[in-house]
Amino acid sequence: TPEDHEKLVAGLIHQRHLCRRIEELKYFRDIGLKTFAEVSQYLEDKRKRDSDISTKKQKDNDAYQYEINKLISSSSQRRNRWLNRDKTEENKAAAVNATEFSKLEGANLLSEKEQDLCIQQDISPAQYIVIKEALCRDTEKLGGVSKSYAEKMSELEKSTTGHIFDFLVTNNVIQEASSKKK
Repeated sequence: TPEDHEKLVAGLIHQRHLCRRIEELKYFRDIGLKTFAEVSQYLEDKRKRDSDISTKKQKDNDAYQYEINKLISSSSQRRNRWLNRDKTEENKAAAVNATEFSKLEGANLLSEKEQDLCIQQDISPAQYIVIKEALCRDTEKLGGVSKSYAEKMSELEKSTTGHIFDFLVTNNVIQEASSKKK
């Protein structure tokens, strides 16, 4: 009958709760707790520890976000200095070639392919290095980054950042986030 079925289900639910409670009490006994007062103190301490860990994780995440924002800010400042550099007649006449580019600060840290990319995209070595480091850190932390994520985090034009992203993915420097992940 329906009443018997309800009693049976309620009994099974009650049995499950009792089994969980028994297992919990066995665990407390195994770790050396013998009174309910000790169990209460243990649970309170555990809540505090969990709360402290959660707070620490949040602080670490906040520090990471601050570091990324600082990098982006310094990158945009460098970009503005680079874009607003004095454009005398000599600078307009002389196209940036590999020899001139190699004299720029940070160019010696780049491979030939990276230097060619910077010349093609008209960005400084410092801008490239900042973007590369940020994407590498985010790839390590997140397991991969998307092209749209890279374009949003950079102050450069989307097409320029897209070319840098494609270059880094093609050369296995960073891992592109799976499009199936949401």
